[in-house]
Amino acid sequence: MKYWIILISLLVYSCKGNKNSTKTTNITLSEIQLKYNLNFENEGPAGHIGHLPKGWWKWGNIEHYIIKKDSKEVQDGKLSIKIELESNIKRTSSFGSAVYRIPLKYKGNKIKLTGYIKTSNVKEGHAYFMVNTQKRNDLWEVEITSDKLEGDNEWKKYSVKIPLDPEDDFIYIACKLTGKGIVWFDNFDVFIDRISVNAIE
Repeated sequence: MKYWIILISLLVYSCKGNKNSTKTTNITLSEIQLKYNLNFENEGPAGHIGHLPKGWWKWGNIEHYIIKKDSKEVQDGKLSIKIELESNIKRTSSFGSAVYRIPLKYKGNKIKLTGYIKTSNVKEGHAYFMVNTQKRNDLWEVEITSDKLEGDNEWKKYSVKIPLDPEDDFIYIACKLTGKGIVWFDNFDVFIDRISVNAIE
């Protein structure tokens, strides 16, 4: 509901500022820069072409995996995250990943992560996303993941749920590729008992 309030406000503002113009402005929900950059539309500082959207960082074997924002292949909006194994690497037992974290300051019972994935020729491994809650200095030891994809897959929405542990400090989200191929991720959202964190004050 809050997304629609934001969208309507932007449209009203646009109309007021263009009373004498016949030009229309098309705004999608994915293009709105939200509190948490789960739709990747806040690309960060100007000039950082090829790096990740604001708030996201690289994890895993960053020497062999190319992990970056992409404007050519998107599910909606302007940007996605793309991960691929460099073409000259013949075999790897490692992974490439992009990670984001959200302060766990919310009360509730369940956390649900949703997002879109597209893959191209993924083999000898899988493409997926995962979510976890942890204390500030804990290591990520348990993977609770979406469906693990292989081969070629068009854009499709996936989800994963975990219990909310009020003793933890952060919600961690990760896009991940093991093995070879290319994967794109787009338009994530995190829900606390069916309410998006971007709609919670």
